[in-house]
Amino acid sequence: MIRARGQPLLSPLAVCQTGLEGLLAQRVLYIIHEGCQLLDSYSSFPAKEMLESCTLLCLQLIQKALNLQQRFLGLLTSAGSNLLLTGLSKLLLDINPRSGQPDNLLNITKYVTYNSWLPEHTLCAVGILQVVTTSPSIHKHLVGLFTSTPSISVLIRHGFVECLDSEQDDPMLRRHRVVLFLETGEATLEGGQYPSSRPSPLPPTHTSLFTFTVLYSDEEDEDGFGIHCHIKEAILKFLQQSVSHSAPNVAHYLLGFDTKKDIKKMVFQQPGVQEFPRTCLHSIINMLDNSIGARSGDLRHSFKPRVIEKAYRMLYSLSADTRTYEPVLRFLRSCNDFLVRHLACLPFSGTNR
Repeated sequence: MIRARGQPLLSPLAVCQTGLEGLLAQRVLYIIHEGCQLLDSYSSFPAKEMLESCTLLCLQLIQKALNLQQRFLGLLTSAGSNLLLTGLSKLLLDINPRSGQPDNLLNITKYVTYNSWLPEHTLCAVGILQVVTTSPSIHKHLVGLFTSTPSISVLIRHGFVECLDSEQDDPMLRRHRVVLFLETGEATLEGGQYPSSRPSPLPPTHTSLFTFTVLYSDEEDEDGFGIHCHIKEAILKFLQQSVSHSAPNVAHYLLGFDTKKDIKKMVFQQPGVQEFPRTCLHSIINMLDNSIGARSGDLRHSFKPRVIEKAYRMLYSLSADTRTYEPVLRFLRSCNDFLVRHLACLPFSGTNR
């Protein structure tokens, strides 16, 4: 929530929407776009760390606004306000003046591909996708964006696969509340010190514009989850939500189905066989196979039961769907009798249940 001097309490959604034609919304989307352009170079450049911090704040602002969207619009209606606003999720479909294409959501999704060094950006980007893809029209738009060119199709899917395959653990940083200041546009922390690579805190006398809670690392939270576990859980939720949409949908694309053909006739292969790519389906199967090893005492792998449950649920949904059950069950049979091996481990018990 935000409060400007002498003004009533507003939400980030109100600021983003009423300021769409002004500097704020344009600047937020501009920063996200420019961040992609620079980060895609995978090289060092002046003020890179400041740009990373700034793009995170922009993504957090959009996610916060989207989460408040329905409540805010409902309050406007119940209050009899004559203020006409378009949903923020629809505004994200507008033409990006820097590219001439409606690619704002593609730019946001690209932050998933930076997961190896910007996991907090990844988590936020997946959260944004979860909200906007509840709309069938936006979901269809995303499928077109993600498959618009072969290079983009490979890039985006590989980013999600990397997240599900990741076993990174970085306890160096901490979860903090980030405050963006009205007067300067700079940011500082509440309740902790910046890591040495971050800007120094500003004096506490500044008036705050936005406050966000940001998870900066893979330090475990109160649920025993590090940020990479949260990313896996968010992606599995996103896939579960997406698979119910009409075919082809984003889940089908990320799981490796050919969206240009009848998905019922899909034939999955192991990665590399006949140039078949590694997909989220391969990652989910590998995750579940490793969880069996963890239950057997293999200390190389450790998974949270909540994540494993969502992975099993995803496979169940694919196996129960008349559009996908045949190719998926056929592939599971080819994976060393996946179902037989996992059924033999029942009942799950102990800390890894």
